[in-house]
Amino acid sequence: MVTPSWLNSIPKNFGNAKTGSIKADEWQILSMVFLHIALVTLWGDVNGSAPSKDDSDSGLLLKALNHSMSLFQATILVCQHSMTAARTSKYWEYVSMWIDGL
Repeated sequence: MVTPSWLNSIPKNFGNAKTGSIKADEWQILSMVFLHIALVTLWGDVNGSAPSKDDSDSGLLLKALNHSMSLFQATILVCQHSMTAARTSKYWEYVSMWIDGL
């Protein structure tokens, strides 16, 4: 994936044992950028449209995608350089949605 030059990169083979552990800033980039795209591609899109809720496998994957996105959105908010009352409220909303979906 092509990313802006200001965005730090992550190891291309971060899942391999030879790569070792990834750092905190790399986890942040994964959760704020790359995992969204990967999960939408894997779980949220069937030939350019959302999976049918009637299909049990697709419906389950769509629920898992929505559940994951709540956590990612909370992560993005909490990683901001400053916090406002509105962001705090939204953060707790996303965390509550994620916990309710467990």
